[in-house]
Amino acid sequence: MFNDSCCSLTHRAMLLSLSLSFFTSCYLYANFAASLLELPSLLFVVDSYQVLLKWMIIPYASSLLCYCAFFLLFKKIVDLRRLLAKLSWAVLIASSVFLLYPLKFSQPFPQLDGLLFTQAFSLLHGIDQPYNQAPSLHVIFAVIFYSEIVKLTRNTTLRAISRAWFALIIVSTWFTLQHHSIDIISGLAVGVTINLLIKHSAHYASSLYLMAGGLSMLAMHFLADKCYPAMVMMAYLATSLLATSLVYSFNEPRWLGKRSGRLSIYRGLLFAPYLLGYQLTWWLNNRYFPNSQRLTKVTEQLWLGPKLKPALVTLLPAEVSVFDLTAELNEQPSLLTGQYQNFPLLDLQAPSAGQLASIMSSLLAQLKSQAQVDGTPLASRSTPVVYLHCAMGYSRCYLLACLYLMIDRGYSPSRARQYLTALGGSVKLGAQYLSDNQLLAIAERCKRAALELNNVT
Repeated sequence: MFNDSCCSLTHRAMLLSLSLSFFTSCYLYANFAASLLELPSLLFVVDSYQVLLKWMIIPYASSLLCYCAFFLLFKKIVDLRRLLAKLSWAVLIASSVFLLYPLKFSQPFPQLDGLLFTQAFSLLHGIDQPYNQAPSLHVIFAVIFYSEIVKLTRNTTLRAISRAWFALIIVSTWFTLQHHSIDIISGLAVGVTINLLIKHSAHYASSLYLMAGGLSMLAMHFLADKCYPAMVMMAYLATSLLATSLVYSFNEPRWLGKRSGRLSIYRGLLFAPYLLGYQLTWWLNNRYFPNSQRLTKVTEQLWLGPKLKPALVTLLPAEVSVFDLTAELNEQPSLLTGQYQNFPLLDLQAPSAGQLASIMSSLLAQLKSQAQVDGTPLASRSTPVVYLHCAMGYSRCYLLACLYLMIDRGYSPSRARQYLTALGGSVKLGAQYLSDNQLLAIAERCKRAALELNNVT
């Protein structure tokens, strides 16, 4: 679940720079690696009829302008996240094929007349070598733009003109003598597949881990015949980072392997770079921001905070039920012996409505059961507490507390945010995480789930 918040032009320009840097690094390295080899060409019969249409360099060259325009014209975070993910996967998939099965364009380029087109093609050939053939990135990008244009404008005429231009970009790869038909067919297949699989937007972390994994893959390829141990290390790093990207892409925190408060050994090895980095971040946060280890009382029954250091576990009352929202850290062993439940959520990534509804149902049931123990009034006995915590105590636990106030106290989203902020905790629950409208929709879903549960019981 994602929000419809907008972002600044600076933010969009930074994303464009990041995406172009990844694309350029992968594309140029694949070109360099291919230039060192004697390469075959893969042609179909139709490629023997391939001819040059000089003016086709105009739509062909416009691909980069379209690439930049989509980043700069998109304003909603949800659209930018989806675009970045699609283009990052396009570059990763194409570059992997370029390195695994490099091809070369076979047809010699004819002599040109006319200064304008001669200089244009001279510039093109100076930048783009006759490698990096199948699948064609020009084609993949055009297919992605064809799908994304519906998010950019509601004007049907403008959509039709834009899509016709994207189709022209695809055709231009053949008529500028840059690609054979197999490159176009495979590019169409990859582009369509990406559009089908990436319909929703994961957090930017998904694309960042994918890019880091892709660059590690390039390093692995470069080191393959130079230093075997380093190559193996890069292969492991690439695998781990790409696996982490998939966890964020599909919003599946359980893939990290945390069960009953402990991370599994095998998953721990696979995701070690991510998990160790997160452990280091938690340690540094505690060391340099000691106030981050404070406990926040939302009500007498509901406390919030981070994963506590062993020495601070004693701050919790004897009668405590722990709701652990972390997917990346082992729980303190002393808390596993009591009432403990783990509902792993990813950091940074906004949880889905289903994930939140499931957690809220358990949380509301737990708070209700504690308020009715043995029928004894709450005020006449020691108060049992639910300690709801994430890793740093910044967003995940406060999101659940915000929903609790909306459901149990009838607060509006803005009032719930203000109430939690006034408590003095380290709240980071801006609209870019989940919008007010989304919080209202989730709260209504949780209310319906609670009513259905009461009717059953």
